[in-house]
Amino acid sequence: LEQMMLAVRLNSWSSSPSSPSSTACSQNRMSMFIWLSMVNHSCSPSAIMVLEEQESERTSPRCVVRALNDLQVGDEVTLSYLTDVMISAEERADSLMKGWFFSDVTTLPHDEFIGAYVQEGISQDALAKITETNALAMKAWELAHSSEDSAAAKRHLKNAVAAYQLLLRSAQGLLHPQHGWVLNAQRRMATALLKDATEAEQQFPNGARVAMQLFAAVVAAEEKCYALGRLKLIDTHRMAAEAAEAAGDAKSAIMWWEKVAEGEGISNPKT
Repeated sequence: LEQMMLAVRLNSWSSSPSSPSSTACSQNRMSMFIWLSMVNHSCSPSAIMVLEEQESERTSPRCVVRALNDLQVGDEVTLSYLTDVMISAEERADSLMKGWFFSDVTTLPHDEFIGAYVQEGISQDALAKITETNALAMKAWELAHSSEDSAAAKRHLKNAVAAYQLLLRSAQGLLHPQHGWVLNAQRRMATALLKDATEAEQQFPNGARVAMQLFAAVVAAEEKCYALGRLKLIDTHRMAAEAAEAAGDAKSAIMWWEKVAEGEGISNPKT
């Protein structure tokens, strides 16, 4: 029985519905697809797995595998078992070992800058200050998105933006420019600036343009990590396009919307 349960766990994929009205049980749903279970992992996959929306919670999920680029006869179809490859090779190996009992990873172009946690010569005091600032920012962000009081949510969001701004200033010359904390701060600050432009203008004049610049930095890093068609990259391209539109930069908006369309053409099995 233990061997059977282990086989199921190692060969199953999450098929939880994305609908906010889904039940707690269905939100943890796993499904096994016989042919999909035979596909090997790659940190630089040649395909992605897309689950079509289910008509109801009782409907069996349907899985579609889409190639991320042109494949020739004999090319191996691979998928990433990891939801996020924008982590160091060591972290990817650790995640694979914990989840699937193997640790072979593919070297990726971004491994060098992802692995560069800090710049040389950083003091422990400076690193501790950055760590504390990041923790405060994350806590404020969490409170902003969990508070049922709109006024409190706005206050927490403002505190989060201020903390992330401090983090970006403190990290200059200390953390790698494309370090995960830096990219997360840029993404969240830009998201907040777009969410409430009127409120943001009080903290950041020309908030839309600042948001566009922040998203541009995140896009530059993520394009090194994700193939076109990965949902996370599509989402970032979409937010960058919206920021460019808000900033009145039509050229950049068109460029990013074209990337959104190209990515969705790969990932969406209905197109």
